[in-house]
Amino acid sequence: MNFKQLGDGEELLLFLHGGGVSSWMWESQINYFKNYHCIVPDLPGHGANSNERFSMRSTINTLWDMLEEVAPDKNWNVIGFSLGSQIALQMIAERPNAFKRAMINSALVIPQKLMSLCIPPTIFVTYPLIRKKAFAKLQAKTLGISDTYFEKYYMDTCNMSRANLINILKENLIFVLPANINNVKTQFLFTIGEKENWLMKQSMKKLAPLGKSEIIEGVGHNAPLENQQVFNSLLDDLLK
Repeated sequence: MNFKQLGDGEELLLFLHGGGVSSWMWESQINYFKNYHCIVPDLPGHGANSNERFSMRSTINTLWDMLEEVAPDKNWNVIGFSLGSQIALQMIAERPNAFKRAMINSALVIPQKLMSLCIPPTIFVTYPLIRKKAFAKLQAKTLGISDTYFEKYYMDTCNMSRANLINILKENLIFVLPANINNVKTQFLFTIGEKENWLMKQSMKKLAPLGKSEIIEGVGHNAPLENQQVFNSLLDDLLK
């Protein structure tokens, strides 16, 4: 797994991006948290790792190996967005003492099994559209991706295979919050955008008893990009 490694602070920050984007989405955070040891991977099926097959299980195994190799003796913190938040939650549940703090952003934790069954036929029909720039711009607008990042988003979209797109969407929709998440030692901050959909708001209610929660005003499902200043401030407060 290709990843960026920046800074050399005593605290490690692992940034896990969402589906359909890649490590570039954390550009603002990397610049802001220069005094930390930042690890920013492109998840399998995305960015520099677009040729790798995505599965949550193999991704988590690779991330454990990476952390143990690059920073075995540091305090680990994890920041996840959407798909990356689900991966973070699963990792925290697997090793309850591994992460000191976690900022979990826009994590869907209410499984949508029926909806997941519709993914393969839907993607079969719509996949050719993702390489059309007009369609990509509409998607980017829906996701809150500004013109600054559009070309990077478009490149990631064009490089994603049909099989990986199906795998990513299905795993996102069937994710189940681990039963033992109540027993972990991690200090949690859960966030969603004010304009997110009903499912995300219900997911937030399910997660809120586990830690602190914040609704980021004026944004939808992409707070790390749509309101970088507030997002970075919230993360900064969590790390203090």
